[in-house]
Amino acid sequence: MRLPEQVQRYLVTAATAGAPYPQEYRVRFRGRLRSGPAADWMPVEVEQVSFTDPPARLFFLRATMKGLPVIGLHRLVNGHATMDIRLFGLIPVMQAAGPLMDRAESVTLLNDMAVLAPPTLLDPAITWRELSFDSVAATFRHAGQTVQATLVFGSSGRLLDFVSDDRAAASPDGKHFTARRWSTPVRDYIAFGPHELASRGAARWHLPGGAFDYAQLEMLEVVWLPRE
Repeated sequence: MRLPEQVQRYLVTAATAGAPYPQEYRVRFRGRLRSGPAADWMPVEVEQVSFTDPPARLFFLRATMKGLPVIGLHRLVNGHATMDIRLFGLIPVMQAAGPLMDRAESVTLLNDMAVLAPPTLLDPAITWRELSFDSVAATFRHAGQTVQATLVFGSSGRLLDFVSDDRAAASPDGKHFTARRWSTPVRDYIAFGPHELASRGAARWHLPGGAFDYAQLEMLEVVWLPRE
């Protein structure tokens, strides 16, 4: 299917049109996390490594919870996702896995492609449908999962938001998942090497009582390694 004009314009404004297709991309973030709308924020530092062939994602975080160190790893490999959060890197705080998490992390993978490595939106595993002059629907097929998201663009052609109903929220212990709308508004585009990408963004759950940000992050570095 022809790439929608909205996505083509995004690749041009981000100076990624014609850029080498990345085999791997590495990202560093800093910011803050919280477990719910009334919970305290925790400072966090993140290092992420993602691969495109085959798709995989490793998301390593260091946070501080009530003055104590917390280490976590989100892992998506061969279509299966796990989450392991530990106090002092030893005591389990939250552990999750299973089909619902596999599906959720497939949405996260598509989000990463849109925000962190726009050339990967050319992947034939994504099919497109134009919704309006400023939005498109993406359907992504990955490891037996089929997930959808809406990408919203501004008048400048830059991506402003990513919204999906296919990502479930985990309970505090990681044992239960509840279907919720998920979005990642992004802003403050700056140069990362020759490319312009969003340097700030949030991860947001839309609950019956209203939406809240559970993560607010600043991208410090992004490095793409092209296919050899």
